[in-house]
Amino acid sequence: MRNIQQSMIIASKKNLIDNIKKYFGITDNNTSEWAVVNTNSLAAISLIIIIRSKYLPILSDIKTNTFMQGLNGLLPNKGGVATSFKLGLRHLLFINCHLSSDEPYRDIRMQQWEELREVFVDEIEGWSCLKSGAVIDGDDSKWDGVIWMGDFNSRIQTSKFLMPKNNKAKANKMIKDDLFAELGQHDQFLQDRQMSPLFTGFKEGDFWHFAPT
Repeated sequence: MRNIQQSMIIASKKNLIDNIKKYFGITDNNTSEWAVVNTNSLAAISLIIIIRSKYLPILSDIKTNTFMQGLNGLLPNKGGVATSFKLGLRHLLFINCHLSSDEPYRDIRMQQWEELREVFVDEIEGWSCLKSGAVIDGDDSKWDGVIWMGDFNSRIQTSKFLMPKNNKAKANKMIKDDLFAELGQHDQFLQDRQMSPLFTGFKEGDFWHFAPT
């Protein structure tokens, strides 16, 4: 397994793709139960779409896009990749991203999310390789489904909760005591989704059953 720095230099994902295809029993002649729709990568960020082979006859209009956000858009260590396609009459969009890390970079992550939404979902600023005029949710949505995943890199906001001092120590004790749901109320991404219209329509599963990293 290569780290992010190595992936920026050695961009090929052949071994990863081959291992995934081997796991699903995928063959090049599409005779297996599963088939690869598309693979899309940006340095260490990868997106591999797999469907059941029986749906290949109704699969069409496969398009991809990438967007670099590292060092003001010059490096691929941060950013996102997207793949869209039609499955029958439905337009689907898949996004994978890797945003800036560390607690103080919360505003930067918000900006990166907004940029990726504009490029991939809303399709602003001349990007035309994905279906245009789309929003995540609402009556005017041109996408029938948007699956957005990745390393959002949000943090527990330790600087503004619990006690004035030793916040990280207190947070670590809450983790030790399995108080994940209580601790999760201070998750930056959860707070941002509650405050900003940028995340309208975003639905996230229940993940309070395991500790933060």
